[in-house]
Amino acid sequence: MTTPARDLTRALLDTGHTLKGIAAGIGYSRVAVSLWWNGRYPADARRLEAEILRRFAVRACPHDGLNKAVEDCVRSALRPRPSGFPDAEAQWLACQACPHKPNPKECA
Repeated sequence: MTTPARDLTRALLDTGHTLKGIAAGIGYSRVAVSLWWNGRYPADARRLEAEILRRFAVRACPHDGLNKAVEDCVRSALRPRPSGFPDAEAQWLACQACPHKPNPKECA
């Protein structure tokens, strides 16, 4: 069965990442990620898959068109409004109206 996390993991492996590196990046053991990858993970894999997407997924920013990690996107959208830096404030304002802006309650 294919999921967005499996597709992303396949792409990461194809570009030189290892299961060990992916595991380290999401805070899971290499064994857990290997079991998941081979379809033998004994627990519910939703949290593991969510961590893979949170850490390694990228999206094109509607404001500036740059590819940004989802984690960076969330951090930018949920930070306090910057003052004294017009570019940062413009980015923050764009984040507030962005369709990708996460619900702060889901990120807590």
